[in-house]
Amino acid sequence: MSGFRNQGSVIPRINGELRLDYSDILRTIRLTNISVERESDCHHHKFLVYVCDYSRSCGGLGDRQKGIVSAFLLAVATSRAFVINFETPCRIEKVFKQHLYNWSICRNFVNTISENETKLIDVMNQPTYKRPTKQVDFELEWQSQVIFLKINSNWIKYLQGRKEIKDHHSWLSEKPTVSIFSLILLTLFQPTKYILDYFEHFHRYHVQGKSLVCSHIRMGKNPTIPNDKQFEIKPNETVIFNFMQNFADPNKYVLYLASDSDYIRNEFYRKFDNSIKTNLSVQHIDILDKNLKRQACEGLKDAVIEQLTLSICDILLISHGGFGGNAAYLRGIDTNLYKYDFKSGRIKRKKLRHI
Repeated sequence: MSGFRNQGSVIPRINGELRLDYSDILRTIRLTNISVERESDCHHHKFLVYVCDYSRSCGGLGDRQKGIVSAFLLAVATSRAFVINFETPCRIEKVFKQHLYNWSICRNFVNTISENETKLIDVMNQPTYKRPTKQVDFELEWQSQVIFLKINSNWIKYLQGRKEIKDHHSWLSEKPTVSIFSLILLTLFQPTKYILDYFEHFHRYHVQGKSLVCSHIRMGKNPTIPNDKQFEIKPNETVIFNFMQNFADPNKYVLYLASDSDYIRNEFYRKFDNSIKTNLSVQHIDILDKNLKRQACEGLKDAVIEQLTLSICDILLISHGGFGGNAAYLRGIDTNLYKYDFKSGRIKRKKLRHI
């Protein structure tokens, strides 16, 4: 069985290794260069702040994870202390606490800085910033004490190609994208007690030592989430269910499905007696209506639980989107990893680097 508990943190399998040396992580990323020990020291630092608030859409959980990882790496590259200002649909502390890096200690401080010492950069839905025409000159253009950044793309490959990264942060140039993504999420986050307690119950009463076989089916706009984006091609649930039929033996396997469709999920429960039935809600967390804040916050908790569940599966089949892809990254191994191929309508074995 895969596992994900170690000193209360989410443990991805990086390069097949389940246990990580935290001191090695600290040395590798050079966290001491961008860390703030005490709140009274905040005024000594420059900052890069990842922003997800009610001013505009932030994307779903997968988009936000990409943005946070990219923003943190930009903070490392520019020697700025890093802050996460994640407010919608509720504060990120509802699902994650700080782990190896404290990203909240100066959150209040950065919001007191005068406007002439701050800069807001909005690069939502942009793969890279000011490319291909030119690369941004961080030293020249990012002079403000506080850079507020709105971002939802994975910029790891872009940063790996920059000269200053190769010269001063060789670990970022040398490590695979998958390893870097998992490493940063591990560095920043550990689940709250609420989520850890959920998984304690999940393993004891549902998995019971059997092999956990999981699938993610994202349908896009459907009656459960009518405001989501419309996909031109949707995954064929019949093909996916036929694949899952290979693991229908209840003595060996338990089956888990994460989906954005209540209909798909209920069909799965009906078809497989060894499926794990949950009461997790199906919602899109990118809701700007503050009247739905409590409902959307529960959706955030449930989305994190579903993604972490996918990350600990012995056999994992994903379909479309960053949610399932990031779960595969956190899982960290190629073994028994599959993806639904939209062009052929078939299920294919995949390596992480091709997700």
